[in-house]
Amino acid sequence: MKPWHPDSIKQANATFCSMRITVDVKPKSRKDSVEVIEEGHYMVRVRAPASKGKANVAVTKLLKKYLGKPVYIISGHTSSRKIFIVEE
Repeated sequence: MKPWHPDSIKQANATFCSMRITVDVKPKSRKDSVEVIEEGHYMVRVRAPASKGKANVAVTKLLKKYLGKPVYIISGHTSSRKIFIVEE
């Protein structure tokens, strides 16, 4: 299963100990970065384009590396503002 695939919603909803975060995404940026805007709200810049889910995959991988925990998109698959579940 791909991390951006809608089936990840089922997996995320089955997680009992988790938190939600809001992520604003800027695709086609000069470099990959994560910026904390406020608690539970992040700005993520990725070099990947926003086509065919490439930016979603890049954001998911970058957040997983930054937070050190598995993350899943639950809302905003085609939007620049996304909601992620972070497993505890």
